[in-house]
Amino acid sequence: MMRGLRQRKSANLLQQDIVSPKGCYVYAIYVDGVLRYIGKGTNGRVYDHMKEVRQRLTRRFKLKNVSPIFQQKLTEAVIKGAVIEEIVIADNLTSKQAYELEHRRMEEMVHDGKRTQLWNVVPPSIYAPQEYEAFVKKLLKNLRSKNHLARYFARMQLARLAAEAPWPAAGLVSATSTAQSRHLEIPAHHDGFSDCVRSLAGRSQFCI
Repeated sequence: MMRGLRQRKSANLLQQDIVSPKGCYVYAIYVDGVLRYIGKGTNGRVYDHMKEVRQRLTRRFKLKNVSPIFQQKLTEAVIKGAVIEEIVIADNLTSKQAYELEHRRMEEMVHDGKRTQLWNVVPPSIYAPQEYEAFVKKLLKNLRSKNHLARYFARMQLARLAAEAPWPAAGLVSATSTAQSRHLEIPAHHDGFSDCVRSLAGRSQFCI
């Protein structure tokens, strides 16, 4: 595994020698010294983003029509003369290891309150504790909704929390008591959900 693999600065679109990372790897892209993107890939994936920007700048285009949002922001930054650094965090990984490291690095950013600093599309399974609590409160509110579909999906999401989330977070105690008082169907995994709530380790990631 290689850390801090030689970085390339793309100032004024000038290229330097590129050191190719091995196997699957995780990389970061900094714009004027600020971490903006965390990704994983193989071969020359880390350099493909700037390659796309350079190709775009050779033709007419409207910035507002550029997608995804990362490419739009990266293109705008380059037009303004920003210094772009492409850094390989770790290479020679398996696909699973690369995915887990990428996910962990994004999770660290979100938990540090830096979700909006990233130009990534952050997976919806990554939440800060405050965001998790807000989500649970929204489910509880929807349980009292006059809209049948809103109540139905709130029940299903609470059930899925019970079935899939092996970690607790603030607000789940209330969610559990509310679910029980309304006789929500949380089959098979209900006991595990209760155990999860009682352990309260403060983790905030969950799947819906």
